[in-house]
Amino acid sequence: MGDRANVFVKMGTERHPEAGVYLYTHWGGTELPGILGRVLARKERWDDGPCLARIILLEMSRPLASVDDDGCGVSTYRPDNDRYPILIVDVKKGSVSLGEPDGEYDEPPRLRLPERTWSFEWFVALPEVTWDVLM
Repeated sequence: MGDRANVFVKMGTERHPEAGVYLYTHWGGTELPGILGRVLARKERWDDGPCLARIILLEMSRPLASVDDDGCGVSTYRPDNDRYPILIVDVKKGSVSLGEPDGEYDEPPRLRLPERTWSFEWFVALPEVTWDVLM
């Protein structure tokens, strides 16, 4: 049971271009695109990976305050995922992409299709971001 989904905040460095963290929600998967859209609409810390990841996680955890301890988390590998793609937030490129949720848990998500990549500005321009809009 649950509504699990993940955001991968990619903060790569020269030595580790795929480095990043997973932000996991156990109950908020359906709402995750909208949550990400609201965070990006603030236009805060778009170029600061650690701070942007914190802001996303805080917004993800807000509706879960009264739910059990399995609400959300942070990981260097992909936690459990439900039926959703991985939302890949690429800090250096200022973009959001859809990634494949399958594969090894300790590997970065693979991009789905080049046309499934959008700028942060695109998210800000939408009145509402849902899985239907993204897929």
